Amino acid sequence: QEPIKLPEVVIIGEDTTVLKEEKEKLQPQEIWYGMEKERPDIKQELEFLEITPVVKDTPQEKRPGWFYRNVITAQIMKLLAGEKAYYKIGLHKFQKGDFTSAIKAWDTLLDKYPQGRYRGEALYWLGEAYSSQNEPDQALKADEELIRIYPEHRYTPYAYLSAGWIFLEKKDYSSAEKAFAFLTTHVPSINPTLASLGYYLHGSALYSLNKFGDASQSFKELREKLSASPLADEALFW
Repeated sequence: QEPIKLPEVVIIGEDTTVLKEEKEKLQPQEIWYGMEKERPDIKQELEFLEITPVVKDTPQEKRPGWFYRNVITAQIMKLLAGEKAYYKIGLHKFQKGDFTSAIKAWDTLLDKYPQGRYRGEALYWLGEAYSSQNEPDQALKADEELIRIYPEHRYTPYAYLSAGWIFLEKKDYSSAEKAFAFLTTHVPSINPTLASLGYYLHGSALYSLNKFGDASQSFKELREKLSASPLADEALFW
């Protein structure tokens, strides 16, 4: 394999460099291909579901002559438990690699529970299941629906990552750059691992758009803000 040819650089001062002329541009896949995608931990999610009640009951209040208790009706409790069951079934099936069954479980949840509390999680994992089945358009549809309907959901940053990944594979670098930019501005203090991926892939997308200066800045910010990340050393190359 021939050695990589890097763009020429012009030194403009002690610590400033500018790309002058591109000799041989690397394919984007050579930048990000093989990187491990960050996902929520299914095992931890299942454990969380096991110990967390579906709804929080209110404390019992004593009223003169009778007991009053603000409880959820048995029917609603049953519906909530059913929604949770569909969500958990989907996670188990996904974990075992049975993506078709996982998709079926989450589609059922989304259809039966339009106001359900697990819709955001189901949309995210639905997108991941479709991605695992090499159906990027369906995956992107689920990711974008999660982002649009639940912008503050705990899985929304992961949906941005997944969407950006799909855009990279489609060579839609402009859309990929926008998706990864969200991760560089919204999650660094919350999830450093996810943020470091965001910075690295954001730089990769900018590089693919021939925006070398902006790409260099993204890699520089990764090294400065998340220096403990394993990707910080990789960013030094770019």
